[in-house]
Amino acid sequence: MLPHSTPLTTGLLFRSALHSGGIGRAFRRLGFKYTCSASAGKLSLYDFLKEYGHRGNPDWDLAAPRWREDPARVQRLVTLVSRSGADAAAQFEMQKEARKEAERQFYDDMGKRWWLRPLRKVIMQELRYYQLYSPLRETTQSICYMWIELTRQGLLEAGQRSRAGELLFYLAIDDVERVLRGEQIRDLLERARVRRRRLRLTRAIYVPHTLRSDDLEAIGRMPELPKGAQELTGHVVSSGVAEGRARVVTDLEEAVDLVPGEILVTATTDPAWTPLFLVAGGLVLEQGGMLSHGAIVAREYGLPAVVNVAHATHIIRNGQHITVNADQGRVVLNS
Repeated sequence: MLPHSTPLTTGLLFRSALHSGGIGRAFRRLGFKYTCSASAGKLSLYDFLKEYGHRGNPDWDLAAPRWREDPARVQRLVTLVSRSGADAAAQFEMQKEARKEAERQFYDDMGKRWWLRPLRKVIMQELRYYQLYSPLRETTQSICYMWIELTRQGLLEAGQRSRAGELLFYLAIDDVERVLRGEQIRDLLERARVRRRRLRLTRAIYVPHTLRSDDLEAIGRMPELPKGAQELTGHVVSSGVAEGRARVVTDLEEAVDLVPGEILVTATTDPAWTPLFLVAGGLVLEQGGMLSHGAIVAREYGLPAVVNVAHATHIIRNGQHITVNADQGRVVLNS
């Protein structure tokens, strides 16, 4: 993560592209395609990385390695899903049928209300438009991630030439330009090292999920956790009941050891976690709501999920047998 006061601007991005021989040439050199549509059928790891290797975790962080830089990370996820026996294609077809059934039910329900009957066709047409054009949002995001990788590649190359390495990610844009001009950089690199240490320390500080302006002292003060808790509560986002061992993780690297059927317990998820939803038996998140990533994907996969479970990763023990009752928003901690 870059220091919040020193974001890299679009100007540097364009300059790095132009200096490397033009934007189009840079994209071709990196093996990008301008289309971001999902490929039908199975892809080899090489083809997958060629199509989606510009993604990272998190995608928006310039300092985060891209998938193509670490193919082993992607391979571990592929191996995890393949070992689980999960059939992604069958899951996709099941989702399509479930969506069609939901649309039919929605259309019939509108017919039961006299004031909606004349509008049913119009509403369904608007729904079709949304389904047709909503993927453009993901396409736009993916193009942005391509630019981020292009900028990252330029910075990594500049770091190698200047011997500053990845410390460049902790410098302001003006400081990066000074490094590129070959100016005295010893003081700049020391500043970058200090920022890197501060970032690591900051990430270790406890911050409550809800922070009020009249209680800023709560930052860094871990609340006293309930002892001997038998049950935790949260918000239902995907119904169902799941029972199994808890896999408590704090980042994606730990999650790749997930065993099929285990209950995934973590703070929050993003799109990079999606393959794990094919393997997990249930989901418990400390953060999130009905429209958060974990909730939406859990509903798509029919995975029982409860979110906003306070301090779940601190209270639930890794390997502990738990029951996720996502019909009632309860997580029962078994002995």
